[in-house]
Amino acid sequence: ESLLDMCQDYVPGWEGMVDQDFKTFRTNDVRIIGSVTLVLILVLSIVGMDWVTRVQKALLVLLLFSQVDFIIGTFLPRSQEVYAKGFTGWSIETAKANLGANYEEGESFFSVFAVFFPAVTGIVAGANLSGDLKDPAVAIPKGTLSAIVTTYITYMIYGTVVGFTYLTQASGNVTEYEMWTNSSIPESDRTLPSYLDCTAASREGEQCQYGTIHDQQTMAVISFTGYLIYGGCFAATISSAIASLVGAPRVLQALAKDKLYPKIEFFAPGWGANNDPVRGYVLVFFVALACILIAELNLVSSLLSNFFVAAYAL
Repeated sequence: ESLLDMCQDYVPGWEGMVDQDFKTFRTNDVRIIGSVTLVLILVLSIVGMDWVTRVQKALLVLLLFSQVDFIIGTFLPRSQEVYAKGFTGWSIETAKANLGANYEEGESFFSVFAVFFPAVTGIVAGANLSGDLKDPAVAIPKGTLSAIVTTYITYMIYGTVVGFTYLTQASGNVTEYEMWTNSSIPESDRTLPSYLDCTAASREGEQCQYGTIHDQQTMAVISFTGYLIYGGCFAATISSAIASLVGAPRVLQALAKDKLYPKIEFFAPGWGANNDPVRGYVLVFFVALACILIAELNLVSSLLSNFFVAAYAL
């Protein structure tokens, strides 16, 4: 969906790939992009770990640049278009407004947690590749603990940055922003609703499109360039997808070799110099493809979270 959002922002006249009403329905576009990406990742996995490592390093560099771009954007003066979308710059008042829980109807802590949780499962990526490590006994605890600390600090910083600089709801209407931030205009002469008033009654049933509640590209709005954030999003998601598609089959291969579960010996044989579990790659490919064809992030994330929590409990 980030690719579709980027095309919508930077390609004039973009109206989606195959879906007619792109703004309200983009499921088929998501399926096409996800399926093509998954095929490319499968090819990369079969090519070998050397290329996987090279691609992961390149994605890491892109991700780091996007993070710097995000932080820089919070300190710079912005256009009225950006402020109208809910960006305030560093503000204690914004932080106070964002301090409490503000779930949409039908949502709760656990529904949000289910979507967020898969974002931190990359911590165990190194453990899944233990067979390819030079000294697993040293590398796995060192890498895993480092990943936990880095992930915790990064997410805490970014959550704090967004909480101090971006409001939960805004219309994105520049005219409304100018009218309600211009102190010389008497309130009785302000004929438009405030750009922060997102109640259905004041907008004739229409929803606001911006703010952390409505806009999934909040970080792109806050950042200096915008497009680097999209690049970082691609880097993070593709990197996680590669780690999962490469790591899970290796765990399955190890289980099959040790015959810990019946009827899975089919996945034990490897291929090539690195003993790549090609059969496991194909299995994971079809499982991932099924999730992509569902094309509902909230549903898929909740399902994945249940499997991850159950595996960690075991």
